[in-house]
Amino acid sequence: MSSFIHADIFFFITTIVVICLAVALLILLIYAIASVRTLFRISKTIETETNNVVHDVETLRHDLHRRHARLKTRLMFLKRFFRRLFKS
Repeated sequence: MSSFIHADIFFFITTIVVICLAVALLILLIYAIASVRTLFRISKTIETETNNVVHDVETLRHDLHRRHARLKTRLMFLKRFFRRLFKS
């Protein structure tokens, strides 16, 4: 009879420990899901901002090429002007 009481106590304590571990695992899982969602939102924001930076750099390069072309045209004009000026 005493061994049945010990077995009942063992299974009761084991059940309580398993329930506590399950609750702890559930809480850990909830925090993990929340963290993954936050990381997903952060990665989406980083992706969007990276695309914006790429677009800005492309716009800047286009602007610089256009300004370079204008400057080159002006310098060529001045070069021709001074070449004519000093040839005469």
